Amino acid sequence: AGREVKKLVHEPTAVALAYGYNRGGDARIVIIDMGGVRLDVSVMEISGNVFDVVATGGDPYLGGSNVDTRVAEWILANIKKKHGRDLKEEPRLLTKVRTAAEQAKRELTRCRAVDLQIPLTVGTKSKKAKLGLLRLHASTVDELAADLVKRVLDVVRRTLADRNLDPSEIDDVILVGGASRMPLLRKSVEKHFGQEPRTNLPPE
Repeated sequence: AGREVKKLVHEPTAVALAYGYNRGGDARIVIIDMGGVRLDVSVMEISGNVFDVVATGGDPYLGGSNVDTRVAEWILANIKKKHGRDLKEEPRLLTKVRTAAEQAKRELTRCRAVDLQIPLTVGTKSKKAKLGLLRLHASTVDELAADLVKRVLDVVRRTLADRNLDPSEIDDVILVGGASRMPLLRKSVEKHFGQEPRTNLPPE
């Protein structure tokens, strides 16, 4: 790119810098980074402009895609129950279900329910696809994702334990990564640490 590289920083350090922890002072923070396919948890101790990652944990098989899969399975089961169609046998329609599941999950971070229109047949120029209508509630997604959120908190507990830390000893908790938008995750993290996590910057 024609740029001189001054320094490379780890992702947790980049998060801390973005949230302004380079302005002096001491802090102990936890960064929970949950993206599409993996979870990373970091405990960082900051003194002045020195950033020290003192404990890390994670799960390479836990992310937003796990929730997408659960929602897609719910859609497939309810389409079969309500409309008598098994879309698992239709690759093109199955792809649309997965796309609808991801979009619905994102929408439900901002509202309580979404109406889904799931294609039951493959449309052509001369014939429109038949649609199956479903309503998905945010509470249903919470139920589908409950054990996944529990796994996140289990990783957090183990990571803190590696440093013999109690949640009360953490000054700030920061959530990053697209999957951290899940309301259930945010509420659960807040309950665990007894403080509202910082989410004021775009998590991506």
